[in-house]
Amino acid sequence: MTKYVLIASVLALGAAPALAQTVGFKNGNAISVTTYHGDAELSCGAGKIPQLVICDQYVAVPGVDDVLVSSLPVDADHVVLVAKHTDGSQVTKNVAFDGKNGVSKRVNLLIHTLLQRPLLKMGANEVNYKFKKGSGVVMTGTFTVNVQSAGNLECPYLPIYGWAGQCTPVNEQMTCDQYYNQVTGCK
Repeated sequence: MTKYVLIASVLALGAAPALAQTVGFKNGNAISVTTYHGDAELSCGAGKIPQLVICDQYVAVPGVDDVLVSSLPVDADHVVLVAKHTDGSQVTKNVAFDGKNGVSKRVNLLIHTLLQRPLLKMGANEVNYKFKKGSGVVMTGTFTVNVQSAGNLECPYLPIYGWAGQCTPVNEQMTCDQYYNQVTGCK
């Protein structure tokens, strides 16, 4: 009888699942974006006509950038990320990766400027990753990141009293930063 118990124990140990490798963004693979809209009236001193500045702001939770993490060490020095969007477009980013600690450099997920393109768009984003050491491929896989709208909020009209750096010429970014620091009651 003892023989059978030992054999069963050995079989049970042999059937234990291996540790699963998980790859994704440190702060999670779901992002919600809230859009804020409001109007500021910029006054730049006596005798000058106030100017209307339209302020739109997007707030992403947990954030607009993140690091890629791997649950187990990967012998790689960089990772190539290719995000396929629901509209059929795709964006590729090549990011430095610390294989010993299982973490990449920061990845721009949602910031769109003249010089930057975000990795993700609204909706489901299929992210294919390819860990590489030099030119050799170490590991590949796929995960999904969902970027969803958390709604649109309208903020009340607010007069802003500007100063020289804000008024000559009108600096809309500075005005909108001041607007969002002062405004309350967005619905």
